[in-house]
Amino acid sequence: MKQTEIARLSDINRSTICGIIRRYEIHGDVKNRPQNRRPKLLTPRNQRTLLRGVKASRSTPLSDLTNTFNQSRNRSVSRRSVQRVLFQSGYHRRVICKVIRIRHQNKRNRVAWCRGKHFVASNGLLEYSDIQ
Repeated sequence: MKQTEIARLSDINRSTICGIIRRYEIHGDVKNRPQNRRPKLLTPRNQRTLLRGVKASRSTPLSDLTNTFNQSRNRSVSRRSVQRVLFQSGYHRRVICKVIRIRHQNKRNRVAWCRGKHFVASNGLLEYSDIQ
């Protein structure tokens, strides 16, 4: 079958059909070839080293972490590259919030104290009032 007939039957441009046939004759299939990409700056081993440093001290700022990581390597990486690796590994920026833990007995004592005092509702807020 000629290329023009194939193009007419499949409603595809003739030059596209020529390219597909040429690719099949050269490579034996019509799959897309893998693209040339820039090589990764951090190898999996470097990423594991970075994650070990993060696990050792979770509260270290990103810039300090990047500096210490670059000191151990002959090629430096940017802060953004380190941030991307951490994000892909599940480490996200979090603000530490201190939680005050109160025993059950103390919680009951606090509620009892509040009920014994006089609170006045104003502007949608509860305010303490020593006027009875």
